[in-house]
Amino acid sequence: MSRPCSLKDIAQECGVSVSTVSQILKNSPRDYSSEQTRAKVRETARKLGYRRNYGYRLMRGQKTMTVAIMASMEHMRSEEHVSKLVIELMSCFDHHGYASYFNTFVYDAQENLNKVRDLLARGVECFVAVGAPVGHKELEREIEEQGGYLISTSREFRNHIFMSDLSASRRIVCYLYERAGENFCFFPCSNPLPGRFAALKEVFKHLSQEELLRRHTCRCISYKECRGNYPDFAFREGYAATEKACGMNPRLRGFFYENDGFALGGIAYLVQSGRQIGRDVWVAGYNNDSAIRNAPYPVSSVDHDWEHHAPLFVEKALKNEPCQTVLDTTAHIREYIPGTNRIHEIDFVSSEEEYESSK
Repeated sequence: MSRPCSLKDIAQECGVSVSTVSQILKNSPRDYSSEQTRAKVRETARKLGYRRNYGYRLMRGQKTMTVAIMASMEHMRSEEHVSKLVIELMSCFDHHGYASYFNTFVYDAQENLNKVRDLLARGVECFVAVGAPVGHKELEREIEEQGGYLISTSREFRNHIFMSDLSASRRIVCYLYERAGENFCFFPCSNPLPGRFAALKEVFKHLSQEELLRRHTCRCISYKECRGNYPDFAFREGYAATEKACGMNPRLRGFFYENDGFALGGIAYLVQSGRQIGRDVWVAGYNNDSAIRNAPYPVSSVDHDWEHHAPLFVEKALKNEPCQTVLDTTAHIREYIPGTNRIHEIDFVSSEEEYESSK
């Protein structure tokens, strides 16, 4: 059985001193090595299978250089952008020399609290929560009392980087409204209604909320009711809700779904019923999943751009800085290039925005 890799092994491989390797791997403020040397040492440590002795560090009261990323399994399965964020966070923390735990939230406050306590006992220094789990206030209090740092994608937590969907959703709704007019339907599945419903209320100002719900929405069954494969569930529910909505109003031409999974089912029904997406009906989803980006039809969507924002989470977490940041999601509006079957993104400006800019 081969012996574990040591700091000396890494130092010999890289041609530097043992103390230099030690300073780099623990992100010491006294490390004055070049970025090239840091990258070489970390890559060599990975290749040689170096493992930190966390038990020794805990006994000595030293930092363990570990973080925990937590998300619900339902969101991991149902939201492609959540998986993307988790991967980006792990990659960014790894670049800074930190090891990452990944753990899942459940619908039980005490079990979530027990998971956090276990991670704290292992020496985890900071937590990134994707969403707000059951019992989130107790989790925040426990982490802060133990000297840890917590940042989340949810404004339910004190430290957060929140992606607002209002501006991007409003752009999508304006686009669909200008194409479809009153023959428009929004397909929510969350309860309470998602933030993008506020965009509908801004565009359909002439309607009360009750009228808006009655005339321009058709509810899908929530992902929380899913007991099997989520993509199949979302596809079936999107298909069924679209069939129901078109049965109630055959003149529907604009379709906006709470997420891309439901949109894919809706697209299937629309195509099978003889409608031409991007020509006589217009469709938008939410999350800008790969299936939508690569669809053979022009389907609009909203992107969280996590690959650009993940480094900000890591920066705030490693500096233990207070953070109440709100960023905008991005609308991707797609159409056929006129006279062709090729798809492109357009820089859509609503007639209302044109009027405001001309004043």
